[in-house]
Amino acid sequence: MTMFNTTKVITGGKKIKLQGSLPGERVAKGELLSIPVVADDGKHRKNIVLTKKIGAGGEGSVFETNVGDASDYVAKIYLREKLTDIKCAKLELMIAKGIECKGVCFPVALIKNENDETVGFLMPRAKGYELGKSVFLPKLLQVRFPKWTRKDTIQLCLTILHKIKYLNDRGIILGDINGQNILVVSPTEVYFVDCDSYQIGSYPCPAGTAHFTPPEAQGRSYETFLRTQAMENFAIATLLFMIMLPGKSPYSAVGGADPAENIRQGSFPYESDDNSKVPPGKWGFIWSHMSFNTRKAFVGTFRRGGDYFEPEKRMNADGWIEVFEKYWYGIDHMLDNDPMAMDLFPTRLKMRECKKCGKRYIPKPDRHVSLCDECYGYSTEGRREFHEKWLKEVWKSYPCKNPMCHNNVTLYNRDQSRYLNKRLPEYCQTCWQESHEEERRELAREKWLGEVWKSYPCKNPKCHNTITLYNRDQIRYQSRRLPEYCQECWQDEPCKKCGYVAAKWMHDERDGLCRRCYEEEQREKRLMQQSAANQSSASKAGRRSTFSPTSSRNQGRAAAPGINHRSAPVRPAAKWSDSQTPARQKVRQTRRKTRDNVVNTQQGSGGFSQCRDAIIVCFSLLFMLYLIASCIGSVN
Repeated sequence: MTMFNTTKVITGGKKIKLQGSLPGERVAKGELLSIPVVADDGKHRKNIVLTKKIGAGGEGSVFETNVGDASDYVAKIYLREKLTDIKCAKLELMIAKGIECKGVCFPVALIKNENDETVGFLMPRAKGYELGKSVFLPKLLQVRFPKWTRKDTIQLCLTILHKIKYLNDRGIILGDINGQNILVVSPTEVYFVDCDSYQIGSYPCPAGTAHFTPPEAQGRSYETFLRTQAMENFAIATLLFMIMLPGKSPYSAVGGADPAENIRQGSFPYESDDNSKVPPGKWGFIWSHMSFNTRKAFVGTFRRGGDYFEPEKRMNADGWIEVFEKYWYGIDHMLDNDPMAMDLFPTRLKMRECKKCGKRYIPKPDRHVSLCDECYGYSTEGRREFHEKWLKEVWKSYPCKNPMCHNNVTLYNRDQSRYLNKRLPEYCQTCWQESHEEERRELAREKWLGEVWKSYPCKNPKCHNTITLYNRDQIRYQSRRLPEYCQECWQDEPCKKCGYVAAKWMHDERDGLCRRCYEEEQREKRLMQQSAANQSSASKAGRRSTFSPTSSRNQGRAAAPGINHRSAPVRPAAKWSDSQTPARQKVRQTRRKTRDNVVNTQQGSGGFSQCRDAIIVCFSLLFMLYLIASCIGSVN
């Protein structure tokens, strides 16, 4: 595979902001005008006039000028958004080449406005029918050139080849070769248009067509690389093929991929073993009537492994000129051997000469031996081909055993030896394939069901296993919560204290105990902590009562749990104390409720937490002190 041209590509460029006017910017097609401009070829400057707008395209508009007789030269004026400094530099380089080839509409001078700004170029005028809208369409070809024969298409190829050779020899690559850029007047008069897009120097051709693009450049952006001569040679060969087989791409095949993919694979349908991929109809007949050397050159160029398939081996314009000149000089001799040799669209295959008797005959598509019908029947090849034909004939045909199938089981003569000592098949090929396909699908489903669906760690912090779910579990957990514990954590395990059996993860969360034993153990711990807290608070209250004038009020009352009132000193009640006053009754009720709450806390199954018990005791003591202080204040 050839390497790309490594020369730096010059593309893009900055847009030019015109200070002056753009000639003919708002002129309608066909409108007469008189706009003065300047034509500059680098050596001479000449004032010319744009006289009529004759066309418009995606890059600009074309105008007739007063240069030459009958407007032999036209001017192409670019659109404002298409004017760049790179494009102007490329035009200057092209004009400096001094290309003078009849029929090649190459830029010959720059067109400048009143401010001496480049706005387009001057070129020879073209005429004729587009190749893609005449020769490439069989019906239009017969309408526009009704007198053409095979010799005229050969001459057309030679005319185009000579012009391409002239440009290639001067370092100019056409690049975008296609049926829209060539106009045809006659087999000897053609015009190349859109020449400002040609590749010259480091300026690439920014356009292209997939049918004319070689395998090594398929799928690439044309603006990003410079075409090589090998790429140009592929486009030349494709153009010649589409002229000889009007409009048919060389890689257009029956049952194949699209032409672009066939180009990459080098899949050329003609001259194959069975010709089954040759497009039906006239295309195979046209191919057979071409000369042997021409067919050989096309096969070697387009088929992978051919003599000219590799980029560096492709024939250039010189090579194809030699092939088509031989074809042109030999067409008269071919006409002597076959009266359809000159026809553009023959209706049968090319006649051959019988190897045995020398008589000319029309070959049959399925016969590969060069023998006429009479000689073929008596030859070894004829008997062999007759036997091959007999082998393809039907031997037996009967309905398929499957009641839901309406096909027939068809056996051919070639199957007789196979089923000589074997039972005939009962099912047709379709049912047989479907049964095996069902088995394959079942095996594939079993394999899929065994594949991992989800995998995540077990929720038990003391377990380091992973929970693995498979595709077969998807339906099971479609509307259910996914398991949080692994299979090992769900194994039964007895409690360390009472022997109660439960899941392992439940015991692991409670240090190996069941729920009941764990709660009892926690309750005992809380009681012990509460008892220690009560003793500590009682000892502190005893020390305060030694110096308190109201400590005698504790006489005659039940001791709070965990507090030994007998050990505390008892003082006589104050003279001002009255046990029957409403305030005193309220104090007694409050203390009674507090004592009951403390008792319930110690005897309850769950109880309050240690922190809450301490808060209640402190709150009760503060409330008692508040009431005592209020009573003392009322007495005073």
